[in-house]
Amino acid sequence: MFSFDVSGADVFVLCLLQGTNQQIKDKLKQELRPGVRVVSHTFFMPGWAPVAPDDRRWILVHEIRMTDPEVRTRFM
Repeated sequence: MFSFDVSGADVFVLCLLQGTNQQIKDKLKQELRPGVRVVSHTFFMPGWAPVAPDDRRWILVHEIRMTDPEVRTRFM
């Protein structure tokens, strides 16, 4: 999963444990373009505030944002 190119994704869905979410977070910031939604089940993405949490179903929706300095440098 760490070697797969995800740059063409519009939505990226994760069903991983907290530690694995932390490990893959940098890859997602490096490869995904602004506006892509990252959906995780049960476990959050450390340092990312969900834009659409669903507490009843334990689903968190995050969005790759141009305001993130690591993302912005790729698109400027």
